[in-house]
Amino acid sequence: MVRRLLMAVMVMAAALQARAASAEKLTFTVNGEKVEIILAEHPVITYTNNTLHVKTDTETIEIPVSEISGGSFDNPTGIQTLEMADMENRNGEIRFSHLKPGSPVEVFSFDGVKLSTTTADGEGKATVSAGQLPKGAYIVRTASQAIKIVNK
Repeated sequence: MVRRLLMAVMVMAAALQARAASAEKLTFTVNGEKVEIILAEHPVITYTNNTLHVKTDTETIEIPVSEISGGSFDNPTGIQTLEMADMENRNGEIRFSHLKPGSPVEVFSFDGVKLSTTTADGEGKATVSAGQLPKGAYIVRTASQAIKIVNK
């Protein structure tokens, strides 16, 4: 769920940043196939029920988040491929893989206080124990992304 929420937030933020140029498009890799979204068509991207809903001026696309393996921008602005770490939330632990080995994974409270730091191992894996955190919302930051988690 955390990975899905992160993907939705990153896609929306990236689309807003890249929207200015008319020839730009956002490309997702879905089950090995490319799905292109033309930013000039003013996409509105929402996330519900583990699905990204993309509504443009000409079409509506629904993409199950579990089927998305990556994304990129095709544009002249220099925005590069979105690098996404894989995340899994299980039994109070958030497990990351495909991180840069040795890179930090930090947990912050919403008032900016760093609560913990762990480092990705040689295989690019790291684990954050959300079960040890008090109930509330937190930001988990890796070298390439930041996610909001809610510990209930």
